[in-house]
Amino acid sequence: IMACNEGIKLITSKKQTIVQGIKSATPYTNYLFEITLDDTVNLTIDSVIVYNSNRCMKVNHHLSKETIANKVALHAAIKEGNYSLLANCNASADKVIVHYKINNKSRKIKITSFEEETVTRR
Repeated sequence: IMACNEGIKLITSKKQTIVQGIKSATPYTNYLFEITLDDTVNLTIDSVIVYNSNRCMKVNHHLSKETIANKVALHAAIKEGNYSLLANCNASADKVIVHYKINNKSRKIKITSFEEETVTRR
């Protein structure tokens, strides 16, 4: 199977465990992705689905912004109130699937490897 290069490339994928400085606050997971684009593509992120711990979660609010020309940073936080659980889910492996449109064509990218870090917020 050969994949077409549609002008999008994942540069970095990071999975952060965010630990709040307050004991009562529940830690949450933040996913950070950096994507480069060819000059000619128009990218729109439709949805971000996170598969982990036998749960499938659709991120309700994600942030994508162009950091510099042809580079997009995508942030998706799995914290209370920011995701919906999906039914009939088979989450055997940790992964994130980003559904997007390039030049009005729907596509998806599956991300299975992450640089992991823990961040303590005070």
